[in-house]
Amino acid sequence: MKKVCFLDMDGVIVNFSDRLAKEFGLEEWPSPSSYKLSEVLNVGWSDIQKKLTREFYANLKPTEEAFELLDVIYKYFDKENVLLLTNPVINDTAETIAGKFDWLNKYMPEFVKENRFIFTKTKSAVAARNKLLIDDYHKNIKLFEENGGIGILYPNPWNRNFVISDTDKKLKFVDDEIKVFISGLLK
Repeated sequence: MKKVCFLDMDGVIVNFSDRLAKEFGLEEWPSPSSYKLSEVLNVGWSDIQKKLTREFYANLKPTEEAFELLDVIYKYFDKENVLLLTNPVINDTAETIAGKFDWLNKYMPEFVKENRFIFTKTKSAVAARNKLLIDDYHKNIKLFEENGGIGILYPNPWNRNFVISDTDKKLKFVDDEIKVFISGLLK
C-alpha cells in the first residue's frame, strides 16, 4: 500500500504567526496561546484580513525547522508522495494562493515543478488509512482522523503540544509519530 504524507504550510513549514504578530506590534507569537488570531492579537478579524495580502504570504519566512522537517519526512516517504496541503484562507483566495505560490517558488520550488500541492479548506477530503497529515490545527487533525486518515498535531503555541518547543524535540516527535503511523500500516 502506497503511503502518502500531507504537510500543512502555515505554522508548520511557514512562519505565519510571528510575522502576523509583528504586524500588530508583538515581538513574537505568545506561548501558550489560542488558535484564534483575533483573540491573541486583540483586533477584529477584518483588521487581520487586511494584512493577509499576496505580499504578506510571499514574504513569510520558513520556520526554523522547515527543511529539517522535510528531511525527516523523506526518510519514510518517497518524495512524490509528500504533498503540501494548505488552506487558502477566506479574505481573498486568489491573493492568498498567489502569495503561497510566490513563497513556494522562492523556498521550495520542487513542490510547484512537480505539482505536489493542494489548496483546500477541507483537508479531510483526502483522508484514508494510508495517508498521514502533519498539521498544527487540532480541528484539521480531528476531521482527518474521523475520515480514516492518521494525523500528527505539529507542536505550536496554540495546540496541546505547545510544550514541545525546541526544534530538535519537534523533529524527534514527528519522527517518532511517523514510525507509529508506519507500524500501523503493517498490521
